[in-house]
Amino acid sequence: DRIGKAGDRHQRAGAGVLSAFSKISKRWTFLGYLSFFIPLLILSFYAVVGGWVLQYGLQFMLGNGLEMASPRYFAGFSADPLVPTVLALVFLALTAGIVIRGVQKGVEKTCRFVMPTLLVMLIILAGYCICMPGGLEGVAYMFYPDFSEFTPGLLIAALGQVFFSLTIGAGLIITYGSYLPKKENLVTSARAVAVFDVAVAVLAAMMVIPAVFAFSGGSPE
Repeated sequence: DRIGKAGDRHQRAGAGVLSAFSKISKRWTFLGYLSFFIPLLILSFYAVVGGWVLQYGLQFMLGNGLEMASPRYFAGFSADPLVPTVLALVFLALTAGIVIRGVQKGVEKTCRFVMPTLLVMLIILAGYCICMPGGLEGVAYMFYPDFSEFTPGLLIAALGQVFFSLTIGAGLIITYGSYLPKKENLVTSARAVAVFDVAVAVLAAMMVIPAVFAFSGGSPE
C-alpha cells in the first residue's frame, strides 16, 4: 500500500522527473536532478553498443556475414578510432529524432513496431541456438541450480542487474507514469513490467548461453 500511494503521488504530479520530486517535497528536488543525469551516463554505454549494432546490420545487408563471424573482425572494428565514433553519433541522432517527438508520438509509436520485432527475433534465434550441437547443454547449465556458486557477490551482481534492467532510479518510470491515466493501477502495471522484463531476459539468455556452449565445444568458459 505504501508503494502504491507513493506511485499515485508521482502519477498525479503529471510531470517529468526534474519536477515530480519537488512537487512531492522540496527536500527531494535533488533526486530529480540525479535521476536526470543517470540516464545520460547510461546513454554513453548504449551509444557505443548501438553503433556496433549499426555496423553489423550494415555489413550483414552488404553480404559480409561470414567475415563478421570472426572474432578478429570485432577486434579490428572496435579498435578503429573513427568508424565506431561516427556510428555512435549516428545512433544518438536517430535516438534524438525519436525522443524529440515525445513519449506518445515518438517513443511509444516506435516501440509498437520495434518491441514485437525484437521479441520475434529473440524467439527465432533462441530456437536456432538451442538446436545447435551443444545448445541443450547450455539450457541445462542455465536451469540446473549449482548452489556452490551462490555467493554474496553473485547476489549483489544479480541485484545490480535488476536495477539496470528495470531502470530503477533512472527516472524513466516516473516520466512514463506521468502519461498514464489517473485510473491506471500503478502496482499492477509495475508487476506486469517486472514479469515481462524477466521473461524477455530469460529468453535472451536461452539465445546467448546455448550459443556459447555450441561455439565453445560444450563449455561456458
